[in-house]
Amino acid sequence: MCFLAQALLAPGFSVQSFLSYRSVIPDDQRVGSVASVTANLVSGTPLERIPPPAPPPAPAADWNAIVKSATASVGASVAAASTASGATSSNQASAPNPIGARMWKIEATVEMRTSAPVFTDEYADSVEGVAVTLADRLMWATDVPMSRFSFWLPDPAASDASNIIYCESNSNEARAGGWASRFSTAKNTTYHCEPQKHQMNATTPGQVLLQRSTATAKVTSLSLEVGVYPASGVSGDTKPAVQVVEELVSMANSGDEPERILHKDGNWTYEAGPGVKFLGLLPATAASMPGTPFKERDTSLPLGPNPGGHGGTPPPKLPPGTGKGLEHEKERMTYFANVETTVAEAHKINFAVNNSLQELKDSLARASAVHNAWMSWNPYKPPVELMGP
Repeated sequence: MCFLAQALLAPGFSVQSFLSYRSVIPDDQRVGSVASVTANLVSGTPLERIPPPAPPPAPAADWNAIVKSATASVGASVAAASTASGATSSNQASAPNPIGARMWKIEATVEMRTSAPVFTDEYADSVEGVAVTLADRLMWATDVPMSRFSFWLPDPAASDASNIIYCESNSNEARAGGWASRFSTAKNTTYHCEPQKHQMNATTPGQVLLQRSTATAKVTSLSLEVGVYPASGVSGDTKPAVQVVEELVSMANSGDEPERILHKDGNWTYEAGPGVKFLGLLPATAASMPGTPFKERDTSLPLGPNPGGHGGTPPPKLPPGTGKGLEHEKERMTYFANVETTVAEAHKINFAVNNSLQELKDSLARASAVHNAWMSWNPYKPPVELMGP
């Protein structure tokens, strides 16, 4: 029997390994010992599982250590917030604050000059007010949030040109965050201004930045400098500051008349160019890059030919002794040297023409007299066949 069982077993399988295998029941799944199970079956008592062992008790909490740890973390947070607040309120020129992955500072500047009363009058009344007005107009002109613009304006009470007034938005990214900066408008944005030392408007050296009328002491022209902060990157605000400045100068120097364009399909478009948009938002205003002069805009309109010649530009006169001027001068001197001969020749020509005309007159008179005499002595008689009975 043993020999037969060993022969029938599969290779690699032994009876010992089979007998040694048994399932292991977890402690929380056991229902009791064999004796207790048999006794319960005989007496009719239902089987109950053995409850699992209770977990070990948790160690007592050290409340002193917990309080110390919480106090230390809160103190570190308060110190970090105080440091950030102090850095924001400090001078940005000396210690710029990093916002996101770049330094928060003015990246590009542009110089502007305006004589529009809408700006000069408001500047005389409120510097903060004209800063808001300019930022709002620049926002519509360049399609960037108005909080990105800051201004250097001349101080009307200062005698030194380097004593100027610097104005920036209270809703810029450094003060109010990216979202508030992105959606800043003239209704929810204010500007604060403070005196500052700054050399601006190097475009026209020696020019008076603030021009006043001597009769009324009223501001007639205002020169300022505009600074542009970096883009916030929120909701499409990604245009670089350098591109904003370049577009602004390009619009300021573009044509102020609508442009007519012929397209490839044969259709025409007659639309206002960028210069019309700029002058509509910023009238009587010029803009230029730092270090370059302002481009004077020609405001004259051609009205067609001028028959009277009033205001027309005479043709340029060639200097004597050069080109055709020399030939004309020689002819003129020759004429004056022979003026007597020329006058005598003119009289001779006039006498000959007068005699010729007189001879023609006399000839016509003689011919008319002969024709009259002939018709008087020999009247016209029609033919007989043409006369009636």
